[in-house]
Amino acid sequence: DHPFLEWIPLREKILAYILSLDSPGMITECSGCRKRDCKAYFRCTECLDDRVQCQTCVVDTHRSHPFHWVEEWNGSYFERVNLKDLGLQIHLGHPFGAACIAPAKIRKDEFIVLHTNGIHSVTMVFCACGSADHDYAQLLASRLFPATTGSPRTAATFQLLRRYQMLSFMSKISVFEFYQSLVRLTNNFGISVPVRDVFLHTLVILTEPKDRYKGFLLMVREWAHIRLMKRSGRGHDIRGIAGTRPGECALLCPACPHPGINLPENYNKLPNPTTNLLSSRWLYALFLGNDANFRLKRLDVSKDEFDPSLNDGSAYVVKESDYKDFIACHGESIATQTSTCNNHDAIKSANSRGGKGIASSGIATIDDARHDMKRPVSVGDLQKGERYVNVDYLFISSLAQNAPLRVSSSYDIACQWALNLLARVLMYGPDFDLGPRRINFMVPKFHIAAHRDECQANYSFYYTPYVGRTDGEAPERGWAAMNGIASSTKRMGPGSRRDTLDDHFGDLNWRKTVAMHISLLEKIQEAVRERSEQVATFLDLSESITVNHPNIIASWTSTVQKWEADPAQPNPFLSTKKKHSVNEVRLRLAEEDTETLNEGEDCDLVHKDISLGELFSQALEIEDQQRVLASDVKGLGAHSTSLQRAKIAERRNRHP
Repeated sequence: DHPFLEWIPLREKILAYILSLDSPGMITECSGCRKRDCKAYFRCTECLDDRVQCQTCVVDTHRSHPFHWVEEWNGSYFERVNLKDLGLQIHLGHPFGAACIAPAKIRKDEFIVLHTNGIHSVTMVFCACGSADHDYAQLLASRLFPATTGSPRTAATFQLLRRYQMLSFMSKISVFEFYQSLVRLTNNFGISVPVRDVFLHTLVILTEPKDRYKGFLLMVREWAHIRLMKRSGRGHDIRGIAGTRPGECALLCPACPHPGINLPENYNKLPNPTTNLLSSRWLYALFLGNDANFRLKRLDVSKDEFDPSLNDGSAYVVKESDYKDFIACHGESIATQTSTCNNHDAIKSANSRGGKGIASSGIATIDDARHDMKRPVSVGDLQKGERYVNVDYLFISSLAQNAPLRVSSSYDIACQWALNLLARVLMYGPDFDLGPRRINFMVPKFHIAAHRDECQANYSFYYTPYVGRTDGEAPERGWAAMNGIASSTKRMGPGSRRDTLDDHFGDLNWRKTVAMHISLLEKIQEAVRERSEQVATFLDLSESITVNHPNIIASWTSTVQKWEADPAQPNPFLSTKKKHSVNEVRLRLAEEDTETLNEGEDCDLVHKDISLGELFSQALEIEDQQRVLASDVKGLGAHSTSLQRAKIAERRNRHP
């Protein structure tokens, strides 16, 4: 229960044990060849066997571990040495342990390998036999990823690239930060530092490892792309990478409906087994959620000509060339209409460019709104705000990815965006079509409260049948997982940024997929439990209403069913009585005072400087403060501090 209380008394012993590891102990012989009186003794702190060995033995035992750090006993302490300086060579192009009979000439310039424990300078011997493969292929055969394919001088181990990719997914670490950690693992002095070797009485200069940051940037991108192609089966497809279709490398949600994959062949014609009606089609509906994120902006750095996307529309981000052509063709002709609802930020920001030096003001996405997963080719840049033309393209692109015929779409401004969507689609031409789909438009539950009463009644998830407990806020939860990379991606070139987003979206989908059996089970268990409770409450309420109004439930049910079957019918959830908020009452009182003053009359003053309208407004404000005060008093508790009670008393004194 208290591990530190047990650990603290043992600190002295633990420190002594760790200090003892810095000592060679009694050096009498090499633990490998058993020779005595060797010229030098070495040990490896990364091997389980850290006994000292002679130079020959330590090189022989590390031919299969060439990227371990070895230390040499100099008479006073162990200091790090490079296996390359001890004579270790890495031979490529042949089975392990076999040397090439016609090796390539060993180049004088050093070959750098980036590994999980630091940056290593090695002697790399390439095969130059008549049947020898390219240098980059020989490196790949040894699980070393080259920085270039021409004449590579830098490579990274597969193990290192896998580790960085996973760390970037979980901690959002940047390539620069990760590379700097490798630099410090190699040499933690930070600058060139002269160190006096007391054993050899010579001056040793510890320098930083040769900079390979730019090469590492290339390897990280290329590695993520190749891994994506491998996992998507492109290496086993006769079409290869070049024949990859849009969105083909995206990881699909296994719980969403995919015609031809997990739906019956005639799913859209299956009758309801109980009513023999076509009302069961909702079982195969796809839920989409639209949203934009202005934190994932990009500075005006580089161009597509110099920094192309390797994925290029094969995963989650749309193909940039097609997307730009569409925006250039229709961007100016599709104007944002005047809002008939409240003054929403998404509409106000439709034409904002994001400031000087900004190439992209953010990204927009069409997500799976039921399972919080990214859809294929459904993510794209925003050039200047959240314009309809951008969202339209992404929405149509997402529907083109094998979407079923019934779709439920949620968007925080759906009440405005959906009004003229069909008319805009007709303007886009025959290549952009919604198809014979039935699409229901809704506003996410959190955002619906900011809309007018008409919108709250017509676009609410609460009132729409066959949507379950969907809230439509899936994109917001997805942004929470992605905002951590915003500081890195905003300084990337266009292709690097799109590929990085693809990589992280793919990992997000993978984590959702492997945890789906747990989350769905929890939701089913909660639904079964809550259903029993809610049904019982509903029946009790219905029974109590029936006592005084025996026909009202039947009448209400009939009205709701008519509206659900035909939305053109009167919406029973739309209040027919005007509600007045406190702010509306205050506005009306102020307007009455204005009218009185405009007519040249004096307001009715109940005090020297306070009119009757102002008095009512202040009274309403005091009432609101009293309600808040009563709530705060109730939450004080038995162990409240003196300061908390003093603040409550002061507030009471102001409005007794």
